[in-house]
Amino acid sequence: MSAPLRSTPLVAPGHTRPITHLSFSPIQDDGTFLLISSCKDGNPMLREWTGDWIGTFLGHKGAVWSTKLSLDSSRAASGSADFTAKVWDTYSGKVLHSFPHNHIVRSVALSPTASHMLTGGQEKKVRIFDLNRPEAEPDFLCDSGTLSHEGTVKSVVWVGDHTGVTAGEDGRIKWWDLRSRKLTTSLAFPGAITSMELSLQTQRLVVTSGNTVAFIPALPNSGHGTHSVTLPYCPSSASIHPILQDRFVTGSTSDEWVRVHGIEGEEREILKGHHGPVHCVEFSPDGEMYASGSGASSFQICLRQGLTASSKFVYENRGWYDPIVADHSWQNIWPMARNHKRGRVLDDLTELFCCRPTLEILERSWSKDAVFEDPLCKCKGFNEFAAQWFALPKLLSKSEQISMRVMSSTDNPNRLIYSQTQEYTTKFLKKKKTIESIIVVDLDENERIIRLVDQWGGQDLPTRYGASLLRTLNAKIAPWIIHVPKVRT
Repeated sequence: MSAPLRSTPLVAPGHTRPITHLSFSPIQDDGTFLLISSCKDGNPMLREWTGDWIGTFLGHKGAVWSTKLSLDSSRAASGSADFTAKVWDTYSGKVLHSFPHNHIVRSVALSPTASHMLTGGQEKKVRIFDLNRPEAEPDFLCDSGTLSHEGTVKSVVWVGDHTGVTAGEDGRIKWWDLRSRKLTTSLAFPGAITSMELSLQTQRLVVTSGNTVAFIPALPNSGHGTHSVTLPYCPSSASIHPILQDRFVTGSTSDEWVRVHGIEGEEREILKGHHGPVHCVEFSPDGEMYASGSGASSFQICLRQGLTASSKFVYENRGWYDPIVADHSWQNIWPMARNHKRGRVLDDLTELFCCRPTLEILERSWSKDAVFEDPLCKCKGFNEFAAQWFALPKLLSKSEQISMRVMSSTDNPNRLIYSQTQEYTTKFLKKKKTIESIIVVDLDENERIIRLVDQWGGQDLPTRYGASLLRTLNAKIAPWIIHVPKVRT
């Protein structure tokens, strides 16, 4: 039986008033990322992914409602109740530009190159600023008259090169062509929209309105549908897991709890620890943690024990998952996984799982000191993991891959994650068993496997003493009874 999911909350102090917004940067070239927080104390803070403080941006004279980082994390934008939006240098902490408004600025967004900025707020107007010409007057996004929305603009996001998306208390989400400054399409909700965030990896807008959480394609013509769930409470903010996409986290101003739900709305976990209403939540870009901010002037970073939770991963395509979760073929696999070596690793693993192990495969795609783990074994080193693969044809008469989908392929960390459905037929009893797995593969600089974890049913591996001991014994005993060809010198 798998151990229950455990989360380790870390409280990050420093602010003196309620937290209003949290935003992670994308993963940087060195494999790390940053976190920026907004607060009613007027002092946005920049932190390492661990929560360690880097610096405070000083200059606003009112509550800060929104902060966003540029894709390369060199710039930050902020919107405040002091009727200004500012752009900051994240290396020096100095303000680069300050743009006056006529009312509270509730949301900001930077373009992919950080050359332009969108702002929206209680004026009900959306402005676009050219940061290369900060002295120039901004343009307005409006479909008629001078207003962009009939209510306060709660959120603005920048999608791709030329699309802006805005959400308002009027219950409408609007898509704008930023080249013509014109409205292209809109979507209406029955109630006011309380939050809207862009999930960069999944290219989904995560929207909360009333007791509904909706997952909407960031570009309406992408061919993907909208998925929504109704919860028994009204969330103030929500964020989808950027890799698995089978769960989301929420906060609510009606209580002090952070909840994790499955994608159909089933409750999976509750984190209690805040001492005030939870205004904002967001998953980190690697999906290994989420941050939540409350009215008690602190926010929590919740570290996850392992990549996947103790619950079944949702494999079926509901029509709204990102194409990153695609069948393994050279036509539609995620581009990062299409290089020759990484494609070779996937093909070699298919051969191994289909009971066709060869010495050539193991020498080509595996490091000799690699770690291999599944619910039955915990191997380290060539002798142990090779014996497990060569044991399969002894025990099974057939092993057939039903499906395989790449979920993530990253360079920092150097990792592949994919889901697999495999049908096994035992050799002696002729019984068939289908196993759905999430497989996490860590690679070295030569694209050779240094660690592979096979999680059956998306479950955490057994960690209790007895189960762990049996897995280790299996790894030690198998090389004594299973013949493995000699490694060529």
